[in-house]
Amino acid sequence: MLPETNLEGAELVAERFREAIMVMENNFNGAVINITISLGVANLRSDTESPSALIHQADEALYRAKREGRNRVESYFIDKK
Repeated sequence: MLPETNLEGAELVAERFREAIMVMENNFNGAVINITISLGVANLRSDTESPSALIHQADEALYRAKREGRNRVESYFIDKK
């Protein structure tokens, strides 16, 4: 949760977090392993129905990040075509 932060700001925070995790050296049983993460970002809009709807939107963005190649940040958006 990032109060007072718009979607672009949240994307920036998520990207910085992803990059910080990626460059960490992690030791596992004496071996250095790389860890990556995928993140989904959503913002509270006037048409967001509930807190659980906001979490669902972030979750949708997360699964899109995993489908699109992992180790990335994706944002929830509404296609108004």
